[in-house]
Amino acid sequence: MKLEDIQTTVLAALNASAALSAATKVLEDGSYPQTPGREQALESPGLLLIVWQPDSEGLRSVDNAGNVIHAASCHVVIEENQAVNRAVGGANIPIQQAVRLVMEAVTGAGNKAARKQLIPLDPPFKLFGKQNGVNRAAVGFVTELTTLAA
Repeated sequence: MKLEDIQTTVLAALNASAALSAATKVLEDGSYPQTPGREQALESPGLLLIVWQPDSEGLRSVDNAGNVIHAASCHVVIEENQAVNRAVGGANIPIQQAVRLVMEAVTGAGNKAARKQLIPLDPPFKLFGKQNGVNRAAVGFVTELTTLAA
């Protein structure tokens, strides 16, 4: 996997999940919390999955030839307007269930090939509680990237 493909790979996995079809999914473009579509998604269906831009998790190894293996992470921030999400017409996916479904979608539950690409970070998720009426959680994934010496 290439660094520039991580964010779109995570988004594609979320979009492919039938269990998450009612949630709005967006790519973070560096403008959070003014992410385009964020406010509208919290108004309806009340559940938003924001795929964060990748970040470095450090070097894993460097060999004598100069080849470098490093780790890159990508987080999915889950925001839930509980009053809207759990009401009639909402996504009806409580935040803890959304955390589980996101992990399953991205790590390829039932798909061994996908599990080799992205694995959960340690720790795999964090629940932040409710702030300004919105529940928040983050689910992290990591993959290894190789930079070959010239």
